Amino acid sequence: MNNDIKQALLQGEYLPFLESAILNNGNQARIAKVLKKAQNGEDITIVTLGGSITSGAWATCEENRYATRISNWFKEKFPNITVNFQNAGISATPSIIGVHRVAEQVLSYDPDFVTVDFEANDTANDEKFKMPYENLIRRILMHKTNPAVLSVVFGSVSKEHKRNENALSLHLPTIKHYDIPAIDYFGALWEYIDSGVIAWSDVAADTVHPNDNGHLMSASCITNYLNSVLENLDNIDTENYSVPNDFVFGNDAFMNANFLKADKYTPALLENFEIDNLHADKGDRIMGWSCDEKGGTIVFAVKNVNNVSIFIQKTPGNSVADIYINNELILSDESGEAPSDKVVRFCHSEFLKSSQDVVVKIVAKGKYGVGPLGVSFA
Repeated sequence: MNNDIKQALLQGEYLPFLESAILNNGNQARIAKVLKKAQNGEDITIVTLGGSITSGAWATCEENRYATRISNWFKEKFPNITVNFQNAGISATPSIIGVHRVAEQVLSYDPDFVTVDFEANDTANDEKFKMPYENLIRRILMHKTNPAVLSVVFGSVSKEHKRNENALSLHLPTIKHYDIPAIDYFGALWEYIDSGVIAWSDVAADTVHPNDNGHLMSASCITNYLNSVLENLDNIDTENYSVPNDFVFGNDAFMNANFLKADKYTPALLENFEIDNLHADKGDRIMGWSCDEKGGTIVFAVKNVNNVSIFIQKTPGNSVADIYINNELILSDESGEAPSDKVVRFCHSEFLKSSQDVVVKIVAKGKYGVGPLGVSFA
């Protein structure tokens, strides 16, 4: 019996599992509106936003990625329209990076439906991820196309394959407040892992990333939910949703956040720093600057901003740097060293009481990488 359940699970066909993954049914008006738009023969645009799992890490080919499978579900259900699909997954990016790249990599496509995956990459129990995640969800919901938003939940395990906490507890208040659908693939797994029906190694390639089975199962959780909306389409009022006026965490600091990237922005000073493709995965989308072992200074002078967010490159052999905002030393000997990766990491956010001009200076004492500056203009 257990073997039959295991095979059904791995094939994405075990209905009790698919149903248990529905964390929040949410308000279905916007998803119903997308589906009716497709039924009426109008083209639609799907965007998947997240980290390396969304990017497709450890899937053996593009067609096996969970994000591609979602896109293909729409194509199979509505073969007479064009389903435009953009995968905005970039490895090691938490929601605080996502909220800075959402304008260029999601909203610029005028999406109809967006999935968001940051529970695995946001640090569990770290309060600083509450506000950017909420601002991210709110920005997508408030876009002119009124897109539907669905949260998809992944997570990680220890080396012994024991369940780790993810950031769901931080994000759940936002999910509930905005009443967006949420699919907790990671949470639904554990009934079957704990009972011995499947092992973590059956669905994952390492401690975080799904293998082909995991990509199929997570996609099936989402498409099962979409099928349920499709089957009940005539009973759903597509206009029955409005974005709440209030914020859960009381701040709109990231509502206009964007990146000043090296391919489009020139800092006020580049002393032994030059443009570099910092990010190991799709790095041309997060361009920054780096200096060699001699060290160097980079200065950003930005006018009329509500806040600035500083990102640095974490890579083996990086040195340290002093970081100043308006001539005040905010971080001393900030390390850029990492065990093995080469990714852009969040470093510091400065929330301003009123919009003002800001000067950010980073003085590197050796080899160092500086990510694009995050800014939210007034």
